[in-house]
Amino acid sequence: MRWKSKMTGLLVFVMVVALLPFGPAYAAGDPGGSAGDTVTNLVYNKQPVLSVESGDAAVRTSEQAKVKFLTDSLLGTGDWGKEGSTRYASFFRNIGRSLVIDLGQPSTLREVNVRALDDPSAGIYKPDYLAVSVSNDDGQSWHFLGKIPNSAAVKLDAKQYVYTLGGLNVKASKIKISFEVDVFIFLDEIEALGLTQVAADAVVPAGPDFSPYLPNEEHKFPAPGSAQVGGLKHEYLLYGGWHTNGTVYLPRTYQDMLPVVAYIDGDGVIQDWFYDTILFMNYATSSQNRSYISASTVTSAAYASNKEDWQEYADLLFKPDVQLAALEQAVADVKTKLNQPDYKYKVYISIPKALPIQNHFGVVNGKTLNFDHNAVGDDQALDNRMAAVKWYVDLLMQKWEAAGFKHLSLEGFYWYDEAVHNYASNREEELVKQSTAYVHAKGKKIHWIPFYQAAGAFRWKELGFDFAFIQPNYAFYTSPKTRPTDTADLAKRFGLGVEMEVHHNIFRDEALRTKFYDYLDQGVTAAYMKESALAWYWATDTFQLAYKSKVARDRKIYEDTYNFVKGTYPDKYVPPVIENPGNNPDDGTDDTPGSGPVSGGSGPGPGSGPGPVTVQPSTPDGERQTIGREQLGGSRDGQVTIQLPAGVREAVLPADELAKLGDERLVLHFGAASVLVPAAVLKQITELAADGNGARAEAIVTARPVAADQAGDKKPAGASGGLAVTAAGDLYEFAITIVPAGGQTSVELDRFSEPVNVEVPYRKGAVNENLIGLYVYNESTKEWDYVGGRADASKGVVTAALNHFSTYAVLEYDKTFADVGKTDWAYEAIRSLSAKHLVEGVSARAFEPSRSVTRAEFATLLVRMLGLTKDASGAAPAFAFADVTRSDWHYDAIAAASDAGLIQGRSADAFKPQATISREEMAALMVRAYAYASGTRPAGTAAERYSDESDISEWARADVYAASEAGLMQGTGDERFAAKSAVTRAEAVQAIYNLVKQR
Repeated sequence: MRWKSKMTGLLVFVMVVALLPFGPAYAAGDPGGSAGDTVTNLVYNKQPVLSVESGDAAVRTSEQAKVKFLTDSLLGTGDWGKEGSTRYASFFRNIGRSLVIDLGQPSTLREVNVRALDDPSAGIYKPDYLAVSVSNDDGQSWHFLGKIPNSAAVKLDAKQYVYTLGGLNVKASKIKISFEVDVFIFLDEIEALGLTQVAADAVVPAGPDFSPYLPNEEHKFPAPGSAQVGGLKHEYLLYGGWHTNGTVYLPRTYQDMLPVVAYIDGDGVIQDWFYDTILFMNYATSSQNRSYISASTVTSAAYASNKEDWQEYADLLFKPDVQLAALEQAVADVKTKLNQPDYKYKVYISIPKALPIQNHFGVVNGKTLNFDHNAVGDDQALDNRMAAVKWYVDLLMQKWEAAGFKHLSLEGFYWYDEAVHNYASNREEELVKQSTAYVHAKGKKIHWIPFYQAAGAFRWKELGFDFAFIQPNYAFYTSPKTRPTDTADLAKRFGLGVEMEVHHNIFRDEALRTKFYDYLDQGVTAAYMKESALAWYWATDTFQLAYKSKVARDRKIYEDTYNFVKGTYPDKYVPPVIENPGNNPDDGTDDTPGSGPVSGGSGPGPGSGPGPVTVQPSTPDGERQTIGREQLGGSRDGQVTIQLPAGVREAVLPADELAKLGDERLVLHFGAASVLVPAAVLKQITELAADGNGARAEAIVTARPVAADQAGDKKPAGASGGLAVTAAGDLYEFAITIVPAGGQTSVELDRFSEPVNVEVPYRKGAVNENLIGLYVYNESTKEWDYVGGRADASKGVVTAALNHFSTYAVLEYDKTFADVGKTDWAYEAIRSLSAKHLVEGVSARAFEPSRSVTRAEFATLLVRMLGLTKDASGAAPAFAFADVTRSDWHYDAIAAASDAGLIQGRSADAFKPQATISREEMAALMVRAYAYASGTRPAGTAAERYSDESDISEWARADVYAASEAGLMQGTGDERFAAKSAVTRAEAVQAIYNLVKQR
């Protein structure tokens, strides 16, 4: 999704489906028959083989283990509440799949049936199609028999369908089932009905195999500047309107447009054109918090956009001085500067999704439009949705004509929805085809940007789009380092362009900065820099921040992007040496879940230490209190503590007196809130305050509470999709400001040389301490980012170490999942670690507790919990595993775990990252993690305690005893430890939770 919900967390999990015994009505259990002339299930108990697999190794391992269920004649059920093993084989994104089944002998194929699950509430959709091919020469050549669209699938019950290709009479030795994968595809039984011998009248198939790809001669990117893309080379996606659930109004101004339209050098001089096309896109919701796109929050018509919302965005587009008017003026100025009077700047405008759940869109041409097919029928719902699209296209073209732009050219439109599902009821494909045809009838182009492996992505031409780009989704999710190149390969195969993506945290997260340069570097090696028209997604104001930045390495992002756009970018990113990381255009927060020091991680928290001296300052002047040298002179045990009177929000400190504190710390108590400034930061303050003339400068430390209900745009969000976010107390605005002598401009200290510890109060008794944490308000994204911290229930505060100051709040993050009930044994652990942002579900409502965990996944989870990072010196890691390379997504985590002494390989040179981790292996890692965190290894006696004691490997025995005795793990509930059993996600989360509680 363009609206990154952060749903993809550390682990990828598949859905769990219960077992239902099945006895087929034909001879499924008697393959063949003695005479070979009985119609039977030719694939019964024959092992399917994935001939086209996921590109993700962890997903591939899981899928390979599941396909055996496809031919066992035992049917799965969509009832999540029942006990039992899944009989569905699940497939997760990445690419379409092909399943090959060897029939064992030449046979006669009469009919193919495949069952599929359809449960949109859990993110599971039945396939857009299933294609059937056969081979008679051991798979050397394949012949396409037919394609079953999902509109032809027969509904068996509320969630299950069967796809049937019948009327066959063909010779076959092998069969192949091919299908695309959107997010989740769940298949059950594959039945190939026929004879175990070749009938006299059987047809020997000929002709080519099925392929979703374009013909070979079309395997190329859409060329930049070509007629196909209307001359477009680089398209900038410009979002505007209402953001963050309709609370933030962001019309785009002339200042926003100018650096997009023109390359402006470091001296502020316009030198060249930059992007040649802008796509105007509305944010996800209107000012009334109604959605323009599909989302898990759109649970009723009340949350779906209507005519009023569509009109609102159209009016904003043509509002004076912003949006299109601002672009018009920016282009006019650049044309004058570059002396190109005939230049026309290309514009595309997005078409919102006519959401099928909307039952009262509004009146169009005298008719009230209802999109709900359950209320008006499939045909009428389609006609009504199409009427809304026509009305909106006509509206925009009328407004464009009336505006009389001289420097802009409306090239066409953009289809906002990022996947096109071929559901019989909603008729999405038909809506798209009618919409693209209507735009063409108006003499305009229309294009599309589906997400990675989205439904319909590779059939963009069939849907009627003039061109399309594909999202790699690399900047936002854990993906192989080769994802941009892999995406480019797919794009080229299907005639798609590539979308470039930039995360809003690029300035403060080196991993995200590296990902940005991966897009650029691989653009050179995979040729899309020069050979493909490109779309560019920049989160919120990230592009403008890079342009305005005074930090050389951040401004370089703007410069390197320009070079890439012009086709002159080099093919290697060399991270620069950072001498001064200050003046960061972003808010500087490290948002890595669980990372960074917390109380005790880098020295004592505010007010800690034996018997600090508390000094009462003189009477305050309103909210500001000046601290005299006498108050700063009292110290005990290396710490000066100042208890400020009630109501004081700012402590004014003379810089020359701070310099005299030397190696002592300073603690300021602002009521229940506290700030501990370490000696290194006090030195940083005094150095910045010095002017060389001995003049007296001051430092102001601010801790200002703001009531959550008076926070305006910063008010934390409420509840949706199983998530409730609640402010647990006042928001706090923290700052350290240097005021030079002589009335010079004050300077805010925006980056600390050492973390500053704070205590932020919360309402004791009103929240669950397991679910609260400290969050920082990100001014760039207008969202709250998780920082971490530790709750002290005795004092009613959350303590955290911060690398910079901003606006912070203690929030309660209560996330629940439909498949994890309150009575489930791991319920509290999953809630707690979700609140700490260590684990997430596969969707807004599904967690999948029963999915097994790989060794790489568990090592990564452990590293995140402990806040470990790979050695930044560039030294080689302690391990020498041949199966863990620098391009692997888990490389940094395994390097960090190895350096910390937490992990070992299964052999001297093999870690086996994609193998499932066993319970005894997890026990060993938990004990080492316990020792790493506490400095002491938990004791474990050798007394026999499990009935399957003999199954525990000798090397793991002591760790199993220690993990059990320390309360990190327990048996399976039947006096067994199950040492060799694969660890489930619920077990992994519970173990980590047990360790967190003991830290």
